[in-house]
Amino acid sequence: MSIQALTQDDALSLARQSSVDGVRLLALDYNWGPPVSGRYDSDYLNVWGVVPGEADGALFLYGQQVNGGWDLNLPFQRVEVVQDRDGRPVTLFALSEGSQNQFPTQFVLRYDPAEGPPQYDNNGGWNYELIPYLGRGATGVSTPDAIFVLNGITPYGLKAAPEPAPTG
Repeated sequence: MSIQALTQDDALSLARQSSVDGVRLLALDYNWGPPVSGRYDSDYLNVWGVVPGEADGALFLYGQQVNGGWDLNLPFQRVEVVQDRDGRPVTLFALSEGSQNQFPTQFVLRYDPAEGPPQYDNNGGWNYELIPYLGRGATGVSTPDAIFVLNGITPYGLKAAPEPAPTG
C-alpha cells in the first residue's frame, strides 16, 4: 500500500463526507524538519478549512511562531463550494506554505465574514499545535484507494517495507 500526503482532491472528498456546522479545520499535512544542511526532504504546510454556506468572507490562520510571537496572519485561498454529507453548501479554503518562517507552533482559524463578527475554530479552546522540527504530521493520510483520518494532528514516519525472507 502506498501512503501519500493529503491533496486538494482528498480535502474536497473529506468536505463532501463531513457535516459542517461552523468554521473548522478540515485537514492538515506538514513536514517540518530540523533546520540543518544536507536534508533530503522539503518543508511544507498544507491546511484546508471549511466554512458553512457559500462563504463571502476571508479565512485566516492566526498563529504563534517559534519565537513566541502571535504575529502570523496567513490568508487562505478559496477553492470551491461543495455539498456536505447533509446536502448543505460548504466552502473549502486552502493554505500552502513552504517556509519554516511561516509555520505556527500554535494556531486557530479565523473567518472574517463580509458582515458580522469574526468566527473562530480554536480546537475547543485548546488551540491547534504543531511540533517544530519533528518531521511529518497530518490529520490523515491518503492511499490510492482510501483516505485514513487520524485522531487529531498526529506525527508519523514512513519506513520502507522489509525485504521478504528468501524461501526454499
